[in-house]
Amino acid sequence: MKNLYVGNLPHSTTETELRSMFEAHGAVEKVTIVTDRDTGRSR
Repeated sequence: MKNLYVGNLPHSTTETELRSMFEAHGAVEKVTIVTDRDTGRSR
């Protein structure tokens, strides 16, 4: 398994959108968008 950090995404980006962007290049096992615990917005 390999991990890939992607930064500077719009706060509106969803895990589904992110998955679809990278599935064109190979299998994606898991997508996680880290969120701020106070605001709930992506970090």
